[in-house]
Amino acid sequence: PPVPPWELAFQRLDILKGERHLDFGRFKQYYFELSLIIRGYIEGRYETLAVESTTYELEDDKKLKAELPQALHDSLFGFFERSDLVKFAKSIPTSKDAEADLAFAYDFVVQTKPAPVIEPAPEPAPEKAAPEEVKS
Repeated sequence: PPVPPWELAFQRLDILKGERHLDFGRFKQYYFELSLIIRGYIEGRYETLAVESTTYELEDDKKLKAELPQALHDSLFGFFERSDLVKFAKSIPTSKDAEADLAFAYDFVVQTKPAPVIEPAPEPAPEKAAPEEVKS
């Protein structure tokens, strides 16, 4: 079976964290990957085109607007705007801000992954009565 999008996102975020881009000042690479992980998660979780959409197009996505609480939607697009500034406008964030964006990414996935479905326990089969012994 395919890996659920939230599990894949957690795996990819863990890998990104281990690559230590921030230690080497590779902010652009870091934000390209971080943004792609969250966009890929959104695409898999909400079945909406997120990877190939611009931030503006994604922000206007009706399905995403309907699914996310307004405050989380606003935080997500604040994250995307910061990412775009680093990726395309040569903005250089502080390491603290970049680490906060990674923490936001983890938190976003935690907050939006579906709750586990708990299946009710099957009802026990009725016990068959033991056949009565015949006494002679």
